[in-house]
Amino acid sequence: MFTAITIYPNEIISIFKGEILTEKEVQKRSAEGNDRYFINMLDGSTMDSMYIDCFAKYANDAQAFTKTGLKNNAKISLDDDDNVCLMATRKINPMEEIFCSYGAIYWKKYI
Repeated sequence: MFTAITIYPNEIISIFKGEILTEKEVQKRSAEGNDRYFINMLDGSTMDSMYIDCFAKYANDAQAFTKTGLKNNAKISLDDDDNVCLMATRKINPMEEIFCSYGAIYWKKYI
């Protein structure tokens, strides 16, 4: 995901939207390999953005591009209304790609 505008530190880039899953559905989708857009919520539930229009889910993790020297410039956080969001950690210039950490658990599964 790239930005067309300047984004400033601590600015909300996008809010994650998704379906809150039952534990049974989490297990089913995981077994089918359909768990790439899961977000673990603070209350222990799981949100899946796979089938929902949501710009935030398109941010890559710079860890996937270690040989390029790219670094994450955003983080997954909560906004003032406790929505899960993508927030800038530094100034992001127009035409720059937005990166955020997927977390260690993600990389254990996919590497």
